[in-house]
Amino acid sequence: NSLEEFPIFFIRNKLIMKFLDLSNNKIGVLKSMDNQDSNNERIIRINELYFNRNCLKFLENDSILSKLRYLYYLDLSENQLTDIGNSLEQMSRLKYLNLSHNII
Repeated sequence: NSLEEFPIFFIRNKLIMKFLDLSNNKIGVLKSMDNQDSNNERIIRINELYFNRNCLKFLENDSILSKLRYLYYLDLSENQLTDIGNSLEQMSRLKYLNLSHNII
């Protein structure tokens, strides 16, 4: 694939998503969500997010990941991460986090 941005538009209208696979893309930045999206509870109902093999170098504290409070599986392996900041602090349900093959 060749996505360069997290497709917020795709998940805006989804009620619940069990998993979202965005692996093998060229996404380099996870942007923060605008006010319209951050008030939308539906967007945070993703259980598993596969984000491996992208181009992430760091995670901003207000990135979309900080809104995914129902996430329990997160794969960020094989990126270029040097820092994850505080973006994962709100994920109280997170059980699996893969950061392998990064620069951290």
